[in-house]
Amino acid sequence: MPPKDPTKLDRIVAEARQAADKREQGYREQALKIYPWICGRCAREFTHANVRELTVHHRDHNHHNNPPDGSNWELLCLYCHDNEHQKQLELAAGGGDSGKRGKAATHSPFADQVGADYCCGCGCGCGAGFSSASGTKLIQAPLCTVLGDSLRPW
Repeated sequence: MPPKDPTKLDRIVAEARQAADKREQGYREQALKIYPWICGRCAREFTHANVRELTVHHRDHNHHNNPPDGSNWELLCLYCHDNEHQKQLELAAGGGDSGKRGKAATHSPFADQVGADYCCGCGCGCGAGFSSASGTKLIQAPLCTVLGDSLRPW
């Protein structure tokens, strides 16, 4: 039997810590620290048991655009994330709704409500999301996710 290497365990632990540090620098881990663990579309809540089903969606679809403040990210469940990319593929292929919906709404009906400065990030003024003054994370479902895409400016 070969002699045991006493530094092997130390080396393994050091490698594991380096890997964990490298993971924490990734945009997914940053987004999970910044945003509440709630899908930005369907408002489904996540815990440590199912957080693997929560994905980071790049709003501009550029995976190299990862600002440290998370302004290009939103957390979506697997289903909503797939749906979002499917809509993008349909638009790129010339499909989509082909104008059946009519003109998109540009009015923000909730903009004058209390908390309008603290929108969830979609621009509808719903009052959900983060309080920029205190950094408090609100867990309520944004009205824009409840009422649908008609409130979103894009």
